[in-house]
Amino acid sequence: MLEKIKNLGLRWKFGLIIFFVLLMVVGILLITLRGYLNREFALLYGAASTKGEFIAELLADELKPIVKENIDSMEVEQITNRYKSAYSAYGLSYILVHRDSGEIIFDTIKNANTVQQLLKINPLAQDTPCVSFSAQGGKKYYDCAAFLALTEETRGAVRVGVIDQNPDSSVWETLTSSHVKGVFTPLMIISVLLVVFVTVILTLAFWFFVVRRIVAISQATERMSFGDLETVVDVKTQDEIGVLEDTLERMRVNLKDAIERLKRRK
Repeated sequence: MLEKIKNLGLRWKFGLIIFFVLLMVVGILLITLRGYLNREFALLYGAASTKGEFIAELLADELKPIVKENIDSMEVEQITNRYKSAYSAYGLSYILVHRDSGEIIFDTIKNANTVQQLLKINPLAQDTPCVSFSAQGGKKYYDCAAFLALTEETRGAVRVGVIDQNPDSSVWETLTSSHVKGVFTPLMIISVLLVVFVTVILTLAFWFFVVRRIVAISQATERMSFGDLETVVDVKTQDEIGVLEDTLERMRVNLKDAIERLKRRK
């Protein structure tokens, strides 16, 4: 196998090197991406407390610049409702945005008594961002909070309630695997096609700018070996190959002059 590779032309060797280097780089990136996707989807399909913390922190980060500028902005309501719609399929039940004093900035519950009960359930201790509780019907919820700086002096919190949907069930593992494959497989196919395309382009460029000129030099030296000193060697560039072309052309001229001098002496 190695002997066959050694006997390949320069453009094929160059193409193989480029192909395997690009494949390794893309492979490392794809492995990293797959790990990232597995981790992110595990947050959405894993334990309810983990999902709650993830959604709360994500929403808090998006609301932070808005509430600092204008706490009464309609964007707070729009973004919160968008999160409620987007993550309801993952067990999200409600969202509260409030001040430390308990004053509600926005909520999706629209029931003052329920809101006050929720505020009492989770006192926002920093070491326990999520608190579990059971509601009517025996459903278990996790109330998770992420702190939100409202001004330089005051702060509040984003609270989300996530229903415990039996994370130990194999259904969630299947969903995670399905979503990862749905995102990863097309990217892998596109990446391999891109590697092949880039390899072909670079190999053609290498052939055009390097191999083609080396072949021309080889043909010129072969002609000289058979006594053809009339064909001019074109010097196309000033790079290393250009220097070689110039040297070969000067050698051709010198040989031709030397032979003509010898003929005149005879």
